[in-house]
Amino acid sequence: MKAALVGPSLTLPVENGKLACGTWQQVVLLELDVNAGRERMVVCMVTGE
Repeated sequence: MKAALVGPSLTLPVENGKLACGTWQQVVLLELDVNAGRERMVVCMVTGE
């Protein structure tokens, strides 16, 4: 159920080297696992011109 609500990935728009979020948009990281003490890895892939 959590995966259906939140999803495993996120696409962020970048314009002129800056995050292109709207006025009320923000990036939020959620920890929904009961084993919150383990390490996590964030993978960032940049594509474009």
